[in-house]
Amino acid sequence: MKSYILLLLYCTLLVPQFSCKKNDNFNDSLNTPVKKKRIIKEKYSISLNYSDWKNEQLKGDFVHLFFESIFDGDSVCVFSNGEKKFNDVLTTDKILGLAKEIEIGKLSEINEISFRINNGRDIIIRDLDYNFLFIGYFKDSLVEVDLQNKFWGYK
Repeated sequence: MKSYILLLLYCTLLVPQFSCKKNDNFNDSLNTPVKKKRIIKEKYSISLNYSDWKNEQLKGDFVHLFFESIFDGDSVCVFSNGEKKFNDVLTTDKILGLAKEIEIGKLSEINEISFRINNGRDIIIRDLDYNFLFIGYFKDSLVEVDLQNKFWGYK
């Protein structure tokens, strides 16, 4: 009889603690969804290199991003003025040295371009005066962005 009472006491006190799982998607006091924080997995330095050819005339009213070296199954997400423009996995072509070329839109309509690699921190470029952004990625260490108005062709 004593063991029965202990078992009943055990079930009454401990089982509710394990069976009532908190739902992290809702704010209990307001019963509304909570925006989850994005977990930043990639840690990399960022190098923005602005071309010396600032006086070089713009090539038109467009912006192109060239994702070059060394992408190898890396996810890339690109935004223009806060709107998602591209989200895919990229791998650099070993012969061309190019993973992907993306035309973002008209330079005159773009206030901000941002992108991230492998859910890493956002790389944000504001007040853009360049037509071409060449992006190189060196795993877990560096993202290098060269901003230019001259295009160096891929052969």
